[in-house]
Amino acid sequence: MIRNGGRYASLILGAGALLWLTQHGISPIPNPVRTGEYLIEDTQIDTVTFDTLISRKDVIFCLIWFFVTAGPTITLPADFNTASNQINVIGNGVGGGGGSPGAGGTICPSPPPPPGGGGGGCGGGC
Repeated sequence: MIRNGGRYASLILGAGALLWLTQHGISPIPNPVRTGEYLIEDTQIDTVTFDTLISRKDVIFCLIWFFVTAGPTITLPADFNTASNQINVIGNGVGGGGGSPGAGGTICPSPPPPPGGGGGGCGGGC
C-alpha cells in the first residue's frame, strides 16, 4: 500500500534483483502509474543497500515518486524543485470552487489601434 506523503524510488527490476531484495527483507510493490516498474519506499531501504541495488546490471533506476493519496494539503520534501519536477494527478478529486465573474471590458475604438509597442491591440483595454 502506498503511504500518503511517501517518497518512492521507481525501478525496473530483473528476477534476480527481486530475489535479492526479498533476501534483504524488502518487498517492492508494483508502480500503479507505470506498468513494469516497482516502488521501494525510502524508509524501507538504507543508502548502502540502495546503492548496491542500483549498481546491479538487472536494475534500472527510473524516477523518484512522491505520492499524495489523501488530504487537501501536503508538505513537499525540502528538495522538491517546483520549477523542474513534474506533478501527475491520478484518481477522483473534487472540483475546485467557482471564481468570481470577471469585470466588463472596454469597447475598442474603430478602427483598432495599430499593433506593436506594449502589446498593441485591445487586449488590455484600449
